[in-house]
Amino acid sequence: MTICCLAWVGTLSEESSPRVLVVIVNRNGLPHVYDCMKSLLNTHYRAFDVVLFDNGSMDGSDVGVRDICRQDGRVLLLRSRRAMPLTRAANLAIRTAGRHAKYVALLDSDVVVRPDWLRKLIGVIERSPSIGSCQSLLLRADAPDIVDGTGDFVDVFGHAISRDSGRKLAEINLPGIKRDILSARSAAMLVRNDLFERVGGLDESFGYGFEDVDLGWRIRLAGFNICLVVDSVVHHRVGGTARRLTKSYLIYQGTKNRLQMLLKNYEISSVMKYVPLRIGLDLIGATLLFLARRPENCLAVFRGLGWNLVNVRRVLTRRQLVQNRIRTVRDSVLIGTHIDRRLIIHPILAWKLLTLQDDRNHKERLVGKRGSMLRTQVFQPGEFSEPVCKRSQQAMS
Repeated sequence: MTICCLAWVGTLSEESSPRVLVVIVNRNGLPHVYDCMKSLLNTHYRAFDVVLFDNGSMDGSDVGVRDICRQDGRVLLLRSRRAMPLTRAANLAIRTAGRHAKYVALLDSDVVVRPDWLRKLIGVIERSPSIGSCQSLLLRADAPDIVDGTGDFVDVFGHAISRDSGRKLAEINLPGIKRDILSARSAAMLVRNDLFERVGGLDESFGYGFEDVDLGWRIRLAGFNICLVVDSVVHHRVGGTARRLTKSYLIYQGTKNRLQMLLKNYEISSVMKYVPLRIGLDLIGATLLFLARRPENCLAVFRGLGWNLVNVRRVLTRRQLVQNRIRTVRDSVLIGTHIDRRLIIHPILAWKLLTLQDDRNHKERLVGKRGSMLRTQVFQPGEFSEPVCKRSQQAMS
């Protein structure tokens, strides 16, 4: 693996406002990454630097944005000759250029940000030490009145749902400033840099999917809160960075990452209670895929389960880090408030998504209609827990 620093033009920002490092990982993202960079560099909040990590693109993405990068002294352009997991690329970018940043912002390469997106995030997180991470309101780029996500939440079996996805913005009763959520989506996330390092950053064994939910879960276990900032708006091209991924790959990554997320982050009593049921649900899914004559997707489920068996030492090492160095909050605090006890994904929707071929338009139509099939209003979180946060902050100092 070779990493090349293609351009760092000018000096670091010198504004007195808190420094932010914005990280974008791009792979074959033309023309979306071009629009993303143009909107980002028009951000009103000026105390930020950018690392654009080109992850082995073969469509000329690095050439397409190089001229933009050279015109702005806040941009570092990195390039890996071979593709690596997105999580590893993001961690590498943060280690390379995040030393002086108080906050790290993660953006997908297929988003377009509004000029005040970062100022709104900084305004909320600076006023509340209990908040460890926050997310922008995600709207669809092709339909600005449709919500792409207002934060992630999961059930006890690890199913993750992007809240309010596919619903009209006018139909959602959003609070005035912020809403408590389990985890922030990495499409438009802001996190405290020291906290990001303390909880271990993004798990590099997560190839695709659940990496942001896993990070948010660990931040919650560290005693910090996570919120949606309603006034910070980012437009997301749904599936813009995932259209080249096959259905079998997505099933493999989902099965693998969902199981290891539970194994790492649950207390032992919760592992014994929910992980066998999680494996049972995966085996039922594999059986249904076999009966539906989807052998490649059926095999992907077993590959995902098998990865956790083959890499059990790695998973247990990560679990030890979470349980011994990060955890300050019991599972009983999160389950029922931020982790739903019920199965949040409707069996019919799960079946359709599992057996669906790689027809992206059909999938997007199906997911767009899922509001009536999902229990989207699962809980009403209470106020932020200051005492829990204070204990974790003392541990960091």
